[in-house]
Order: sequence, then C-alpha cells, then structure tokens
Amino acid sequence: MEKDKSSAEAQARGCAELATLAASSERNRATIAAEGGIRVVIDAMKRHEKSAEMQQQACRTFTVLASDEDNRVKIGAEGGISTVIAALKQHRGSVEVQEQGCGALGHLAGDDNNRAKIGAEGGIGAVIAGMSQHTNAEGVQVQGCLALWALSHNDNNRAKIGAEGGIGA
Repeated sequence: MEKDKSSAEAQARGCAELATLAASSERNRATIAAEGGIRVVIDAMKRHEKSAEMQQQACRTFTVLASDEDNRVKIGAEGGISTVIAALKQHRGSVEVQEQGCGALGHLAGDDNNRAKIGAEGGIGAVIAGMSQHTNAEGVQVQGCLALWALSHNDNNRAKIGAEGGIGA
C-alpha cells in the first residue's frame, strides 16, 4: 500500500489483503497494528474518500482488526472512527459501504471511549441513515442493528438512538 498511494484500486486491494490476513489469526491482527497498518488504512481512506470500493475495503479491514481489543482502542485513537463515519456519509448510496461501515462501527463500539466518540461524532445518525436508505439490504440492516445495539450501552447514545429515529429503523 505504501508503493502506489495514488491508486484507489491498488489501495482497495491492499486493504482487502490486510483484512484477509487479519482474519486468519490474532497474531496477524497484532502485527498489522504494530507495523502501522491502522494509520496506512486511515490515510488511504482520506486520500481516496470518493472511491466506494476503497472505503468498503477499508471499513472491512477495520471490522476485522477491531475484533482485537487493543486494535479497537488504536483505531479510535488514530482517527479511524471519523473516517468510517465520513465514508458512511459520502457513500450513502453504496450498500457495500453501508454494510461494512456499520460493521466497523459496531465492532469499534466494543470500547467504552469509542462508543462515546461514535455517538458524539455523528455515527448514530450515519448508521440510521444507511439503514433507512437501504431497507431491503439484509446486510445493512443486520450490521446497522448490531451497531446500534453496541452503541446503546452508553446513556447518551441511547437517548440519541431514540431521538434520531433508531428505534423505528
């Protein structure tokens, strides 16, 4: 991913490979984070914000990496939450980005600080908007519901979920 930063297609492939490697073992997840993989994904998301494929693969990578508690914290601390929310907002029409983005937020919400940050940065509204736009997309509905459930383990978020229409979503 470091060699062809200007190509959204190459960056998307790189994220897909990272996700595959991360899914294969806990050790790989730790190594990817230790070697700066989280920052590389965030930078690629920012550089190629208009590429739905790039955003989808990056969100998928965060979903897999966030199955590890330390990685959840690192992703949140390095700015991954805001990039996922930005992807959801930028690509509302993409079922794939909505599904993977909701999945990423749901996994990232496993950390108390991330949960609060997602609520404060507009993540609840982004999830609800995606669910509302893609009512017939089972993956978006499932991942959105799981994200809202994870986010509801915070008092402020529970109020926001109700106020923003999440109960009916």
